[in-house]
Amino acid sequence: MLYDDLKNMLVNGQPQSHDEKLVTDLYGLLMDWEGRDAAGVAPLEEMTNHIEGISSIDALTQYFVHSEFNDVMSDLINVGLNANYSDSSRNVIYIDSCSLILEDSAEYSQLTDNGKLKKEAYTELLENMLVKIGYSQEEAVKKIENCLTFEGRLSPAIYTKREMQEPEDRVNIW
Repeated sequence: MLYDDLKNMLVNGQPQSHDEKLVTDLYGLLMDWEGRDAAGVAPLEEMTNHIEGISSIDALTQYFVHSEFNDVMSDLINVGLNANYSDSSRNVIYIDSCSLILEDSAEYSQLTDNGKLKKEAYTELLENMLVKIGYSQEEAVKKIENCLTFEGRLSPAIYTKREMQEPEDRVNIW
């Protein structure tokens, strides 16, 4: 019932405030399957081909320096704002590492049985998705290999799940 009311409001409602309009517009964009299908892979293809062509630290630096923040960094770090748990009158910016396909950075140095299952499942899913949007099977496999290689290079700098559960004596910004 609540879901139907919410959907009706988003589809048929007349947003009054700026925030209501933002939510309604976002919902419309998320539901625009025809528009995304018409655009196809072209909007992403140029970006992914450029990224895969980066072959040196200097080229990577230039990419970071000359790209919009949201195009590059939004997937390499997660940034959030929340109340300070020790003093709720203050806000704190939280910065965290990116998400990884294998989820735990430890999997990139020592693949567990669970990690192997995840890798196989995600690889199959991603291959199917990439082929569905227009890449050949070979291109899809190469893109996934490139992604896993890149994540493997990032993983030593990302806390493992086990490290994240250790006491907070590593970093304390309060």
